[in-house]
Amino acid sequence: MKKILILLFLTSLASGCAFTRSETPINYSPSLPPDMNFIGEPSVTLEVGKIIDERLLADPTIVFHKRNLYGTKTTGYYAAQKPVCDIFRKGLIDALKKANFNIVDANGHYVLQGELKEFDSDVHMGWITGTIIPKMIVKFELLDGESGKQIWKEVIFGKGTIEVSAETSDKKIIKQCFSLVMDDVVSELIGDPTFQDAFQP
Repeated sequence: MKKILILLFLTSLASGCAFTRSETPINYSPSLPPDMNFIGEPSVTLEVGKIIDERLLADPTIVFHKRNLYGTKTTGYYAAQKPVCDIFRKGLIDALKKANFNIVDANGHYVLQGELKEFDSDVHMGWITGTIIPKMIVKFELLDGESGKQIWKEVIFGKGTIEVSAETSDKKIIKQCFSLVMDDVVSELIGDPTFQDAFQP
């Protein structure tokens, strides 16, 4: 019976109202390891520039598309309250501040910008629970604030795993997917020694 409930739940997540827009407000609050901090000179300032959506979607508020019973993407989708990259950028700023980066609105010694290449998820059905695997790809680059010269770049692959049951709402899952994978992307960025080394004189 539980297997049937999970099957029905994951089927509805993948295909229910498959051709409609489902409003799903997203708010991200960084949850980073306590030891994840900026190790450079505190006076060094960092400006967060544009995060460009490179997913080639008609609507920048799309979190990700729904899928039919065969796993094929449909025209239906889950949509945030504003462009996903705007939410990402604000979350990135909050996370960097939490990690003790000296964030400024303009004229920073360095400028961090990026491109959102992918945000999607896979669904796997189990016996009692189902598993959602969100994934995100972001290309980052760090520029010298004065010359505009690129001094660092990297492609970050974020991922996560969420166990769900028949009682879990799809909107809650979407929110969890975004928060979990965003935490992973930010952790990979801040924890990258080459990123931190780029701030050294």
